[in-house]
Amino acid sequence: MFDASLHRPGHRFASADGGVRVTVADVREQAYRSYEDAMSSAWKRTADAEGAEGAACTVKNSAYPRSFGSAGHIKNGVCVPDQSRDSRDDGEHQQTLDELYLERDREMANAWRNPS
Repeated sequence: MFDASLHRPGHRFASADGGVRVTVADVREQAYRSYEDAMSSAWKRTADAEGAEGAACTVKNSAYPRSFGSAGHIKNGVCVPDQSRDSRDDGEHQQTLDELYLERDREMANAWRNPS
């Protein structure tokens, strides 16, 4: 029997069971279908179904607003940041930045006096 599907252009791969040959187009079509199925049913997942306990995640919940977008791990069904940004002393950090910018501004203002 003549099988016209085996005469399509492109590479062919032997299947795991050794019977039917699979083309690149077939593999691509299956990948697109599985992707579309996953995307069309993504809304069905609950908010805390992000992953297993201890799995890596990206913080996107309102419990940690200052750590939004940072790396974390799931603990008790909630994505908890690895390093909390709330513990940092923002006042001290801002003071350091202000001093650095002031020093840079002084250097720029006086750069014309001592050309090197």
